[in-house]
Amino acid sequence: MSERIVDVPVAGGTLRVGVRGGDPGSSGDASAALLVHGITSSHLAWDFVAERLPDVTLIAPDLRGRGMSRTVAGPAGLAAHAADLAATLDRLGIGQTVVVGHSMGGFVAVVFAHLYPERVTRLLLVDGGLPLDVDPRLSTDDVISGVLGPTAARLAMQFASVDDYLAFWHRHPAFADDWSPRLDDYFASDLVDDGAGALRPATAYETV
Repeated sequence: MSERIVDVPVAGGTLRVGVRGGDPGSSGDASAALLVHGITSSHLAWDFVAERLPDVTLIAPDLRGRGMSRTVAGPAGLAAHAADLAATLDRLGIGQTVVVGHSMGGFVAVVFAHLYPERVTRLLLVDGGLPLDVDPRLSTDDVISGVLGPTAARLAMQFASVDDYLAFWHRHPAFADDWSPRLDDYFASDLVDDGAGALRPATAYETV
């Protein structure tokens, strides 16, 4: 299923949104789904889902501060993400749709459903969105370290090449025995020039 990128004006810049399938405004909202990725991910995380849903129009934004939307300025909290999702649906002429959120995207999806209940027909949460108890005495850095662990540490790392970054992920227990060429594309797309001759993950620690 081919993908087109749609630019959505939002507070602070332009959100980049991947759309697969037909024009959701003409095919009807019932055949569309809004897909919200996790905290350091991008819309490409949904490629594995897209191939199984050829008859559904899939709308997958790169959330602000991440992927192709990494240059969008301003706050990147859950309410800001929810407002960006509403702007995305407006741009595509969609009134209501199914909303799917993975990991942090699950929390974004819950806030979106709370703030814009009229836009959501069904809500699907994948490994996220339920209450997360956090000790209020902890600093922000401690919370991020405790919840995200190595994921947060990776954001401060530099890599000499794409191959070095792929080797980093090849060693991850989740992928040690289950790798595919599509993962090469997904992880390679996560890298940006750090301005000092090396590469770093697209998501900045400050955004997280």
